[in-house]
Amino acid sequence: LLKEWNRWLTDPTHNSVDLIGKLLAAGHDATTMARSEGYLLSYDERMLFLLVQPNSSSDDRTYLAPFLDDMRAAGERVFDRYPNLRNEVEIGFTGMPAHVLTEANTVFSDVGNGGLVSVVLVIAIVLLGFRSVRKVGMAVVPIVCGMVISLGLIQLIVGRLTLISAAFMAVMFGMSIDFCIYIIR
Repeated sequence: LLKEWNRWLTDPTHNSVDLIGKLLAAGHDATTMARSEGYLLSYDERMLFLLVQPNSSSDDRTYLAPFLDDMRAAGERVFDRYPNLRNEVEIGFTGMPAHVLTEANTVFSDVGNGGLVSVVLVIAIVLLGFRSVRKVGMAVVPIVCGMVISLGLIQLIVGRLTLISAAFMAVMFGMSIDFCIYIIR
């Protein structure tokens, strides 16, 4: 495993390992062959782990998405070459690239969903309390403007939202309405 990993780290052109073909050709001795060539198998010998890393250590979503798409395409090429494996083998991804991309996708969907639910609930509560659309507008418009400015500053300064900052958007909207209610009352 370490020898093969070292080859991948030192030689960027080393990317054509036909391990699936070797395993199928080996028959019953496939696990012995896999171990002897340095690949990592699970204890029950039902999972094979391949270490793949991007050329860059960047955690930028625009870099990681194409990398993982290429890895999925490589898996599809294996299935195209060995169609009988499609229903028997599952390909999964883990590690920093998969985790960061999943987190980024979660953030983008949660910011929209959580923020929308928060805005709707706060507007409904303020509308029930004041019974005036004009007063609701006076309370909500400054908060929405502040949130848009905050998101813009986060994008400029940090470059991206995290799971924690995404959760703060809904909390910030709910807590900020207090000040507007004080002013209106």
